Amino acid sequence: MRSDEQLRVIRAACTSTDSFFNAARLAAATGLDEKKCGLVPTFVFTTGLLEPAGGHFSRYRPTKKASAIAAAWEKSEEAGLQALRSAWKGQWFARAMRERLGYGPVPREGLVARLLMNANAENHRMRQAEVLLDLLVGIGMVVPDGDGFMNWHDGPCYQGAEQPGGAPPSGGEGESLHASVPQPRRRTAPSARTESVADPYADLDLLALLCPPVLLADLVRLSKDELLELHEHLRGIATLTAKLRGRPVS
Repeated sequence: MRSDEQLRVIRAACTSTDSFFNAARLAAATGLDEKKCGLVPTFVFTTGLLEPAGGHFSRYRPTKKASAIAAAWEKSEEAGLQALRSAWKGQWFARAMRERLGYGPVPREGLVARLLMNANAENHRMRQAEVLLDLLVGIGMVVPDGDGFMNWHDGPCYQGAEQPGGAPPSGGEGESLHASVPQPRRRTAPSARTESVADPYADLDLLALLCPPVLLADLVRLSKDELLELHEHLRGIATLTAKLRGRPVS
């Protein structure tokens, strides 16, 4: 389903005042195909907005959290979407996007890959990851930033990406994954390069260019073979950088 159709079903589910609803009732409320409507409640149930209504596995009713979102939706469309973003900010997909976009805009493909990785899903699930990303864009949690890039709706989360030693964010869920990004440092000593070499990036600190850092939480998702492969790559980088600095590698 398109994200706008999913939102219509989610809104109908959250605002339902019946003793229960199912795919048929959602279809009647939204004018969408019953089969399509039946695809949405299971996902919404896993996010804590629905609960079983009894009698049949496909019968649901809104939770108190969903009723609060429905009340916000009654005020305005934006208020409802904001309430939905707030309700989902602790979900795995929201934490994944917030962490990945914490330092600034990322291409859409990178966000799809991150959703697949965090869900431990194979590439054949890419379409589902794309649909989920479209939904997050639809509710305004992820915002297109132009040229195929996307951004977090509140902008970069980690102030360290712009200011060395910046204070870590506070008040949100998933805040334990703090990291600061070293800022590129320019050499103060006279350069041996001739003035004819006009490369604005040649004297940037290599360490800063390799950041943002890889977190321990990222490493535990790798297999043993992938960790060994990463070790070989890091060993190669260490050897090359030591050679550039004139120090041997033991």
